[in-house]
Amino acid sequence: MASTRWLRVAGRVALPAWALLYAASVVVGKATTVEPSNLALAWPAAAVATVWVLATRGTRGRVLALLLIGVLNASLNALTGTEPVASALFGVVNVAHTVVVLAVLARFDWRELRRMSRLPDIPVLMLASLSGAVVSAAAGGTVAAARMGGSLAADVLLIGCRNTVSTFVGVAALSAVPWILRSGGPASLRERVVLVLTTLVATTLVMGAANGMPIAFVLVPFTVLVALRCGPPLTGALAGLQGVVVVVATTLGRGPSAMLGNAPTRVLLAQSLIVVLVLVGLALAIQEEGRAAALDRSREAEERLAFLALHDDLTGLANRILARDRLGVALSQSARAAEPMAVLYLDIDRFKSINDRYGHEGGDTVLREVARRLGPVVRPHDTVARIGGDEFLVLCPAIGAPDRAQQIADRVLGAMGEPILVDGEPVQVSVSVGVTVTDGRDTDAQELMRRADGAMYTAKERGRGQFAVEGQVRAEAERSARTLDELRRGFDFDELMMEYQPIVDMVTGKAVALEALVRWRHPERGLLRAEDFVDLLEASDLVDALAQLSLGEACRDGARLHAAGHELGMHVNLGARQLERPELVDEVRAVLAETGFDARALTLEVTETHSLEVNPALVNRLNDLRALGVQIAVDDFGTGYSALSQLIDLPIDMVKLDRRFVEQIDLRPPARAVGDGVLLIAQAMELRSVAEGIETKAQEQRLLGMGYRWAQGHLYSPALPASRLSSWLGERAA
Repeated sequence: MASTRWLRVAGRVALPAWALLYAASVVVGKATTVEPSNLALAWPAAAVATVWVLATRGTRGRVLALLLIGVLNASLNALTGTEPVASALFGVVNVAHTVVVLAVLARFDWRELRRMSRLPDIPVLMLASLSGAVVSAAAGGTVAAARMGGSLAADVLLIGCRNTVSTFVGVAALSAVPWILRSGGPASLRERVVLVLTTLVATTLVMGAANGMPIAFVLVPFTVLVALRCGPPLTGALAGLQGVVVVVATTLGRGPSAMLGNAPTRVLLAQSLIVVLVLVGLALAIQEEGRAAALDRSREAEERLAFLALHDDLTGLANRILARDRLGVALSQSARAAEPMAVLYLDIDRFKSINDRYGHEGGDTVLREVARRLGPVVRPHDTVARIGGDEFLVLCPAIGAPDRAQQIADRVLGAMGEPILVDGEPVQVSVSVGVTVTDGRDTDAQELMRRADGAMYTAKERGRGQFAVEGQVRAEAERSARTLDELRRGFDFDELMMEYQPIVDMVTGKAVALEALVRWRHPERGLLRAEDFVDLLEASDLVDALAQLSLGEACRDGARLHAAGHELGMHVNLGARQLERPELVDEVRAVLAETGFDARALTLEVTETHSLEVNPALVNRLNDLRALGVQIAVDDFGTGYSALSQLIDLPIDMVKLDRRFVEQIDLRPPARAVGDGVLLIAQAMELRSVAEGIETKAQEQRLLGMGYRWAQGHLYSPALPASRLSSWLGERAA
């Protein structure tokens, strides 16, 4: 702050500078002495003493300053002709005046040097000046009358008026000095200098030329102009300079009161003029500064409100309103220039789970960090907006080649690679992104956002953490619609069937279980595996019917094999959607009862664990299935779709190492490391493990050496229809 810096400077110059300034002010005051009273008509030393103490830190420093004020005052009075006793007493009077002024100022929290910046400062300073003057007038007038032979009443009146005016004007002027160059009104520095000099010249001319004429009022417009344009500090300093001019001119017999024969009366009238000018100037300057400050605050508030109206208060990004506005502008520009633009629609995957686990504060942390990461991966003129709870939009005008939008989407996905620290815990966050590109001529802002939103949901359906392009999505949607119609027909015409791939004990070479796999005998495309249509099926209303079909057929075929003497387990795949159905336990119980298949031989393989939300209801449902005797396995383990936490949270009996690692288990050390890790986890948790996708003897030997025992893959057998299982099992047994 300016006051703190000024006090540090004052502390360095310390006593010598203040003492010199005070001594000079006493000499100047003594120069205004008039006969016959032999008393000074102006006393700037009263103001200097007050400011000196205000600028001094610490009680010890202030006491020392007051002692020096008394000594200097007494010494200089004596040196300039005042008799010794009176000089000493006048020193005490000046100290008393200063102490009273400071005491009154302190009552109004004015305990250190500062500029006048509020309207109440004016009456406070006037009250302090008047209080000090009452004490010094009574004491000083008595001393003057007793020791110097003057009139008590006249001396009291003269000292009281001069000390009041001198203190008020002087403190106002001197306290403004540190702030003169740092603050000012609306005028430029050059304009302020011109105004001050002009006012001083006008004051000098008026005081010199008036010669008894009452024309001092012409100074008021100058003072008003300075007050309005230059601010309180410069107005206060100018008042002090005007006071000097007025006192000097009046002492020399010039000015509006020059015709009066009594010199003290002339000076008192001149001092009244100074007070009027100071009061008018300071009051207007402070009022104008306050009004300007209020306007500034109002403008800041308006700017803040305007910003909040168009920006998200949590992330600072553009909000939906601003995004739509910019999107409309970009569409118009794109249409005129025939240049493509793109919109990316983002949604944070599983954000509800983050909120549920870490609370809304944790969710806010994720939102802010996602917003922060989006900035560096888009182009400088792109707009990033938060348009909903966990939904963001990136507007890319003038995208150029359409594939550039996909490049930006890739960078967005890459920006989410590092975990986000929430409550000291790293949380892996991904986003799903929908991309749409247009030339602006075939759509409006609302339609474009809807299309990008649709593409984003397609990305979520594909497994999250990826992007989907709207044009490609539309073509895929048309193909999917045709395929879904054909699939409905396939249900009606019994085109869906089951095949079974054996799970083998690699040590004995015997089959221990079968995995049921759905197949579609398409009349035109031939035999289709589940991966060719299961994603489409999972998103349709046929998924529950297929799950019941698969479970029923697998249990019936399993029961037939048991009746034929082949005691094999049966594995049936269930997606996340089926696991979330409350009716699942009753349906499994009913199928087991209908088919007569042993529940202990049935294993339900949990697929799509990436979209599975672990909650108490799901855990209870799995426990109820295990209570029937059914076992639970986690499929495709190790791919990242299955979280390690699910092994802890879910009641399971088996994990299946994904075929992608088995394919490389004999070639790449990282694949072997994953295989070792999955096996160690399974053993530590007393879970059985199965390796999927074994194609070669080398892979089998590697897995056996690692400690795996159960496996499935084409090395042993492809998936077989039920009609061929008995012969295969017979050949295997032989």
